[in-house]
Amino acid sequence: MPAEVLIHYSRQKKWVFGRLAGWLVILATFATLISLSGVIIAQSPPCLDFWEKSPIYQIYPRSFKDCDPALNENRQDQICGDGIGDIPGIIEKLDYLKEDLGISVVWVSPIFKSPMQDFGYDVSDYRQPDPVFGNMADLQKLIEEMHNRGMKLVLDFVPNHTSVEHEKFQNMTEDFFVWRDGEKPKNCVMMDSESGLRVPDAKKCACSNVDIKDETPACPNNWQSVFAVNDKGDLPAWTYHPDVGKYYYRAFGWFQADLNMYNKEVQRFLNDILDFWLDEGVDGFRIDAIGYGFEEENFRNESYIDASEPEPLFWSNLYHDFTFEYGAIHDLIMSFRKTLDKYSTEPGVDRFMVTEVYTSTEKNMKYYGSYEREADFPFNFDLIPLGLSGSIKGAEVRQLIDNWMFKMPFGRTPNWVVGNHDNTRLASRIDGMTDDDKIKISKLFAQLTFTLPGFLALVNK
Repeated sequence: MPAEVLIHYSRQKKWVFGRLAGWLVILATFATLISLSGVIIAQSPPCLDFWEKSPIYQIYPRSFKDCDPALNENRQDQICGDGIGDIPGIIEKLDYLKEDLGISVVWVSPIFKSPMQDFGYDVSDYRQPDPVFGNMADLQKLIEEMHNRGMKLVLDFVPNHTSVEHEKFQNMTEDFFVWRDGEKPKNCVMMDSESGLRVPDAKKCACSNVDIKDETPACPNNWQSVFAVNDKGDLPAWTYHPDVGKYYYRAFGWFQADLNMYNKEVQRFLNDILDFWLDEGVDGFRIDAIGYGFEEENFRNESYIDASEPEPLFWSNLYHDFTFEYGAIHDLIMSFRKTLDKYSTEPGVDRFMVTEVYTSTEKNMKYYGSYEREADFPFNFDLIPLGLSGSIKGAEVRQLIDNWMFKMPFGRTPNWVVGNHDNTRLASRIDGMTDDDKIKISKLFAQLTFTLPGFLALVNK
């Protein structure tokens, strides 16, 4: 057909509109495909972070594995074969963890330098492992060997308090800790610790809210030590320091002085510790006892739950409104998250953080982050009480699981904890069952928690 004829027909309205309609159909098809692709991408689950691909395996280093002297003949220290677990012992078991158990994430309970009065939760140096576990070269080798196997290391971080043997406390850096005026116990003196450092004599420097006398004067207020959680008696959370002339607050033991979180230098001090270990290649942290981070500034007395008790002043009979989950805890956790995020900028790299707070399910949800991201998840301890009543009912288990799942913020990851270093194993908590039934229940819960959505924490102690 001659070109003139084609041009003649192509200019007719029906062909003009036909071509226009065809192009519109093509463009609409492309637009639809692009839109559908966007919807699919938006609704697809994100790529899993490393902590979503493996259970986390908790290692209590002291009892896990003592290193083999035959494999460590050139060591200058004598930690191998002493009956105490250590870092080289963990290294020796990495292939077992990875190949036999399929574990890719390991959480190691405190290994920092410590007088070990609370098994490492009284840290005297956050930047060195305790010599009983090995040295810095051992820890660097552990990180290297784990990464060579595609494994990740999570360390226990204790930000609420330090040991009284920490250099900050030894140098009496007053603003770093929580101090309160009060009457000096008559016989209060300093003493030498086992490591030769000067610390208060806890018995002679104690105060009382009940039996007040010259030797034990009244405490600054009625706050109680968490270590009295199972006691029905007065165990004040204050110890006098004769060199400072004041009482220091310690939510746990007398040997664990609480840091003053209102001091921005303290917060920088803690974030610098995270920076140090992240630079070393650590992949994440479990944040210990963060619920006790802040205290009420005016040191008001806490209220009784039941004032009719014969001795009403004990830890479990107080509303801990002024010492637990008080103040700017979430701001502090967000500062930790920002530190971790500085090391999470590369594709596929994410630094992990989990918080430990024994609180209600509703309050625990806040640790996911209300406005900004905080923890990747808070540990879920809702299953810990199972078995304490002597029996376990399926409806009760279902209710506890649903309670977490339905209250969890959208798009976040659930997690399940049946036991840890603070709590006995499930089989040990159950009364009124035969040993065979306890084994069956334990296996059943292992199967249950492995098949539930989210993350599972396993304990070895």
